[in-house]
Amino acid sequence: MNEEAYRKAFFADGISGWIEEWIKRGMPETPGELNESLRRYVDDVLSNLNQLFVRP
Repeated sequence: MNEEAYRKAFFADGISGWIEEWIKRGMPETPGELNESLRRYVDDVLSNLNQLFVRP
């Protein structure tokens, strides 16, 4: 099993979905704003996963 390939596909599909939604909504944000929004979201997701699965 190539877990790295699955991980890349998972994130690529999420990012492409984010961009598709932006286009569908008429691209109201600038590309920079969209990038910053995605960065914040990914940071939040990773932080939440860390809290759930990493035990002190």
